[in-house]
Amino acid sequence: MLIRRLSATCYLLTFALCACHRPAEPPAGKSSAQASASAAPAQTQTPEPESKSLHDRMDEFENRVPPHPPSDNAKSIVVWHILIAYKGAVGASASVKRTKEEAQALAGNVVSQVAAGADFEPLALKFSDDPKVKTDHGKLGKIGRNQRDKAFTEYAFALLKFETGVTPLDTPAGFEIIRRME
Repeated sequence: MLIRRLSATCYLLTFALCACHRPAEPPAGKSSAQASASAAPAQTQTPEPESKSLHDRMDEFENRVPPHPPSDNAKSIVVWHILIAYKGAVGASASVKRTKEEAQALAGNVVSQVAAGADFEPLALKFSDDPKVKTDHGKLGKIGRNQRDKAFTEYAFALLKFETGVTPLDTPAGFEIIRRME
């Protein structure tokens, strides 16, 4: 009941504010006929912005992606990754038979699982084609800004602590899902 009242009150206030558009008053020293004649061309040049309902504006606000904060300028970070290789990728084992498109789709699926709250380590053990995954569970360890290729480094250092990239990074070795730990 209270929510309905608040919603109705907000709607009425919005309606009242939107309906209170008064035409501009003529400048001092001009008659109203002169002001309306000079104001008429200005009105035809600038169209009135279309008004949106309160609910539409709230939906736009709720669906807006917040801006990513700037990098913390760390000199080194701890990174984990899941490598999804494809046939023909640099360093891919002969047992990898998937195409690049299939690898990209699988990497997108893994990112979705991580975003849904799945633990990173079990996913690395299950999906990663990195040969060292059995011993390190996807942990690459501490890396500096100049240790890996530029695309990987920029992507990893742009992440916040304990953040996983929202899209797999396409590298010569395959698609990498990267998580920054420190």
